[in-house]
Amino acid sequence: MSEYSDYIWKARLNALLRGRKDVKVATDFHAQVDQINCINKNDVSALMVTMINFMVASGNVEYRFETGNAKFNKILSTWKASINKDINPDIPRGLRSVTEQYLRERWNSSLVVLNIQWGMVGGYEVPINLWFNDGGQITIKGQQSRLGGYEYFLGRDNPKKIVTTKNKTFMVRKPFESLYTEYPTPYLTKRGATYHALVKQCILEKQSDLIHSIVPHILLAKVGSDKMGQSGEYPTEQELIDLKEEVRKMTQQYNDATSQGKNIGAFPHDVDLENLIPDLTKFITSEILNPSDKNILSALGLIELEGFSKSRQETILNPKVLVEEVVEAVLDWREMLNEISLEIVERNKKRHPKIDKDIKVIPGIIKSFLTNDDKVLIRSAFDRGTIGHQDFIEILPFDFETTLQRRIYERDNDVNNILYPHIIMNQEATPDANKTPEETKEETPEKKKTEKDIDASTNEIEDFTKLDRVQSVKEYVQAPYDTIDDLPDNVKNVLPVGAQVIWLNAFNSAIDDGKSEASARKIAWGAVKKKYKKVKDKDKWVKK
Repeated sequence: MSEYSDYIWKARLNALLRGRKDVKVATDFHAQVDQINCINKNDVSALMVTMINFMVASGNVEYRFETGNAKFNKILSTWKASINKDINPDIPRGLRSVTEQYLRERWNSSLVVLNIQWGMVGGYEVPINLWFNDGGQITIKGQQSRLGGYEYFLGRDNPKKIVTTKNKTFMVRKPFESLYTEYPTPYLTKRGATYHALVKQCILEKQSDLIHSIVPHILLAKVGSDKMGQSGEYPTEQELIDLKEEVRKMTQQYNDATSQGKNIGAFPHDVDLENLIPDLTKFITSEILNPSDKNILSALGLIELEGFSKSRQETILNPKVLVEEVVEAVLDWREMLNEISLEIVERNKKRHPKIDKDIKVIPGIIKSFLTNDDKVLIRSAFDRGTIGHQDFIEILPFDFETTLQRRIYERDNDVNNILYPHIIMNQEATPDANKTPEETKEETPEKKKTEKDIDASTNEIEDFTKLDRVQSVKEYVQAPYDTIDDLPDNVKNVLPVGAQVIWLNAFNSAIDDGKSEASARKIAWGAVKKKYKKVKDKDKWVKK
C-alpha cells in the first residue's frame, strides 16, 4: 500500500510545481491593455467585469442641451437623438450609446480618443457621427518636453496618423494622468485591480490542477484499475486474507490495551488508508480566495466607510470612492460635450448670427446612488418649491416633455374629473355616480347667499367700464387669497373677472374646510365650469 501513497504525494507535488509562474503586471501600456482585455473576456475573478458594467450603467445618465432659443433647443434635441444613425446597422444611434462607449474606454484603456464627423442637421452644422477608438490600438509619438507635442496614430504595427480636416476632428483625453504624460496607465492597472485579478486567476488555476491530478490518483489508491490488475499490481487473494487476519489481530490488541488501561502505541500496520490521502478541502477553502476578493473590491472602490450609509448592504453597494469616480466620469464627459457645443457655435455663427452662444450641457442625476433618505429630501425640496417640476419628474423614470403634453391633454379633456378617485380613496363626501364631489356637496345657506350676491355683481364686473364695482366684490374674498389680484397667473390670465371671483371664493372655502391645496384647486375649477366654458382652441373662458 505504501507504493500507492508515494504515488499520490508525488502527483500532488507535481501538480503544485507544474505550470508555476510568478504573477506579473505588464509595464508597457499596450501589454497592460491586453491583460485587461484578456480578463474581460473571461473574468474568473467574477468581480471586475460585473463592477465595471455597474459603473457604466450608473454613469450613463441623460444629458440635456439648453439655450435661450426654443428653435435651437429643438434642433439640438433632434441632433442628440440622431447621432450615428447612418453608420452601420450594428451601431446604435443616439448620444446614450456614445456615452456608454466613453465610460467603457475610460475604465478600460484610459486613453480616450473621440472622433467627430460634422454634417448638417436642420440647417445647422453639428457632429453627425461620434465614435471612440480602441485605446489599446493607439500609438503616440512626439516630444514630452512641450505641451501639445504629441501626435496620435491608429494601429500598432503600421500606425496611421489621426489628422483633423474640415469635416472630421478628434479629441484626446487621459483622465487619470498629467497633461504631459505620453501613455496613461489604465485605470484598473493603476488601482491594482489587474494584479489582484491575476492573483486570483492563478490561485484558481492551481486549485483546478490539484483537483484534476489528485482525485484520479485517490481513486486508483482506493480501487485500482484494470491495467494494474492485468499487470498483477492488485493485492492477491492470499494477501487480502493475510491483511484481514492482520486487521483482526490489531483490533484484538487494541481492545486488550484499552481494557487494561494501557497506552496505544503506533505499530507498522495501524495505518488507515484515509490518513495517506490529502485533505483537498484545505486547498479549495474560501479562506484562500477571500484576501484576493477583498483586494479587488478595495481597488475598485468598494470599501466600507463608517457613517456613509445606515446598513452594511448599502455600504458595500454604494461605496464613497466608487461613487466619486462615477460622478467624476459624468462631469468629465460633460466637459467634452461642452467643447463640442462651443465648436457647434463657432461653426454656425456666420450662418446663424443670432445663435445663442451659451449652450448649457446638463447631466441627469445618477439614480443608482440615490438612497431612500435622498429621495425623501428631493420630495421635500419639491414640495417647498426649491426645485421645479422638470427636475423632479426627470429624477423619476419619466420624460418631462411627454409628461407635460399628457397633463395638458388631461386638463383640456377634463380627465381629472373623469378619473376622479373612487370613494375609498378620496376625502370628499360620497359622490354621485355621474357627478364630481363639488357638484353633489350640499351647499350651506351662507354659501348660497354668497354665490347669489357674487352672481349679481359679476354681470356688472364683466363690464370693464364699471371697475368701481370690483372693490365691493373683493369684500367677499377670504384668505389665503385676499383679492383676485392675488390669484395665480394661470387663473387671472384666462378667466374673466366674474369667473375669477367664483374661483377665488370656492378655493378659499375649500381651504377653510380643511381640503388640501390640490383638492381646493379642483373644487375651484369645478365651480367655474358651472357658469363658464372654455373657448375651443383658445386658452380663454366665456360665460355659458
